[in-house]
Amino acid sequence: MFGLRHDATVSSPPLKSGSLLELFRIVQKEGDSSKWELLAKQADLGKNMKTAELESLRLNIYKPSGLIVSAKQGLYDFSTRNMEFLGDVAIKGKSWSLTTQKADWNDSDGFITSAEPISMEGKTFNLRGIGLHVDVKTQIARTSEVTCTFNSN
Repeated sequence: MFGLRHDATVSSPPLKSGSLLELFRIVQKEGDSSKWELLAKQADLGKNMKTAELESLRLNIYKPSGLIVSAKQGLYDFSTRNMEFLGDVAIKGKSWSLTTQKADWNDSDGFITSAEPISMEGKTFNLRGIGLHVDVKTQIARTSEVTCTFNSN
């Protein structure tokens, strides 16, 4: 079941030709609990109302993993529930954090992907690589062209 809720105020004049919403919020429900929640400072819904261009966004993935994805900008597709994150993208897991400049979230398969350079940090390592494939269920991240430094802490 797709639960759509947003706390919004309409601002005038709108960006481009659509409606500009401030304090945009979407909650994806699974049964009686929230699977994920998308928050954005602003959302431009455009003419067709099929996508939303987002500013200052955060995706909280509650089930199954507890990941948080944030970015300066993004694009949300209402029909697929997929998202594109652009600019200072940060992904935070239970014991690691990752940054890149662009990433995509596929809601149906539960993967976050990127073809961009990434930087990943944990308590005992710092990693740099190219590309990204994160399985949200397992929090396993894959990258290539890896340079890794292990910390002795």
